[in-house]
Parts: sequence; structure tokens; C-alpha cells
Amino acid sequence: MRSQFLVLICSVIMASPSPAQRLGVPVQAEVISHDYTNQPVPQYAHGFLLAYDPASSQIWSYRNGSLKTHTIVAIPGVNSVRIRHVSCSPGGVLAASVVLSDPQLGYASVLVWIDSTGKIMRVVRTYPFAAGALAFSSDGTLWVLGRVRDRTYRDLPDYNILRQYSADGVLLRTFLPKSSLLGTPAPGSGRIQIRDQQVLIYFEEDQIVLQLSTDGRIAGQWKLAGASEIMVTGAAISNSGNIILSGDVHSNAPASVSSGLYQLDKVSDRLIPLEMERVGLARDQYIMLLGGEADHLVLYVKPPRRLEWVPVE
Repeated sequence: MRSQFLVLICSVIMASPSPAQRLGVPVQAEVISHDYTNQPVPQYAHGFLLAYDPASSQIWSYRNGSLKTHTIVAIPGVNSVRIRHVSCSPGGVLAASVVLSDPQLGYASVLVWIDSTGKIMRVVRTYPFAAGALAFSSDGTLWVLGRVRDRTYRDLPDYNILRQYSADGVLLRTFLPKSSLLGTPAPGSGRIQIRDQQVLIYFEEDQIVLQLSTDGRIAGQWKLAGASEIMVTGAAISNSGNIILSGDVHSNAPASVSSGLYQLDKVSDRLIPLEMERVGLARDQYIMLLGGEADHLVLYVKPPRRLEWVPVE
């Protein structure tokens, strides 16, 4: 999803959640403006809004309506730097999964840690692991999804798709074998969210959702049933362990896209729609779930383009 210009209204939710749908209603707003032409939709992590431009290797972080960090990821002696994904720690340290390329040296996957002033703290090469989506846990460790390839850039038959790095860039653990996944999702296309001691991984194209603890044990894995017409765009874990997802439904006659919020029924593997009116939103508004924070979901909504914090149990 891309846009010519973005205005994010950061809403503070004051109402109590609805017992029936476990969602509340927004009442206040604060404005952030960011031009993200030809850039991915901004990410949200630990109170920071993160925008990045893969091509120019720029990263921006915002907090409480103000720009906190703007940096260009530049590696000396490297011809090309391309950002794949970004995240932010509770203390404001940025991390990016980056692909380096050079006509003579070839390609390399690295993780880059950046302090709150925009200065690169460390660069860690991950070969033969190609790093993709990443997320910080509350203890400052970095969790990274990715794939392992041979020298011809082909995936190995089996490998652990998840890695955990310490705050100073040391590889602590690898786990979650590719063979343990339902179906054959591409690990490089997955997304990851971490909340307290729970890790949520979802594969948009394959409609697969995993929930595991931070010690690596799989708590549940679901192949979404009856959701072939829904393209999952975001996911989060509530305080009570419920899995909430946002998704788009495309129609051909007439051509249109509608979106909504769903709760995963862990018994039937089905997505249960949540009533948009309960969130204070109109049915024709576009919604994307960016993550969770405390007892709220963080939603990207348009029109007008904004962020909203919605209480959830």
C-alpha cells in the first residue's frame, strides 16, 4: 500500500471497551505529516511511528507527534544499500534488515542497529541467513524472520526461520524449523509482532498465523479457513491473548476494495468480523492494523489518513 502524502492523526482513546466486541471509540487527535511517496506504509513499534524508503535507505521515527530520528543508512565501501524492514526498541534504538550489493562483492544480508541520534551503532552480517521482517521485544532483544539459501540463492530444504539477537548484536538462538509450518509459506514474506511474552507471526499470501512464546514454543498455528477472499494486512495480540487481524476484500463487479477487523476463532480457524461501528468508524473507511500497545490496538485509517488507538481486551 502506497500513497502520495500521508497525514497521521494520532488518536488517544478515552472510552471503555465494548464487552460484546471488546473495542472502544476514539475521541482525541494529534497530527503528524510525512510524505511517503513510493514508500511502504509506516510501521509502529513501542510507541514509535517508523517510516522508511527502501531505495534511498532513509529511516524516520516519530513519537508524540514529533520527529525523533531521520537517518540515511550508508555503509562505507558498499555500492548499494536497500532496506527491507525496520523496527524500534522501547528505548528508541532502530534496527533495519538491509541488503548490500556491490558489482565486485555481490550481495550480503546484514542487520543494522542505529541509535536515537541516527548514528550507526553496529552492522552484523547474517550469512547464510537472509533477514526479512524484524521486531524488538521489551527486553531489547531483536527477533528476525528470514530464510537460509545456498550459494546459488536457492532455499535449503529445511532450516530455522526465526533468530533472536541480543541488544549488542550477538546471535542468541535460532528456532522454528521451516518444516514445522503449515503448508509451505515463504519465510521472507512473513511479518512478526511481539507483545509481552508472546510472538505473533503471519504470512499474508499463505493465510497462515502462528503464535509462540518467547522461549520458542508454538502455542498455536492456524491456516485461516474460509478466508481465501480476504487478504490479511496486519495482525496483533491482545492482552488476553486474542489474535486480531485486519484484511482487505477485493470485488470485481464493480471494482472495489473494502477492509475490516477480524478476530481469529482458534477452534474453527475462521475470522470473525468485528463491527466497524463499534470502533467509531464507517464501513467505507480503509483500515490496516499496525500492532498493539498496552490495552489498545493501533490502526491506520483513511479517509482522512490517521492513526487510531482502540481499546481491546
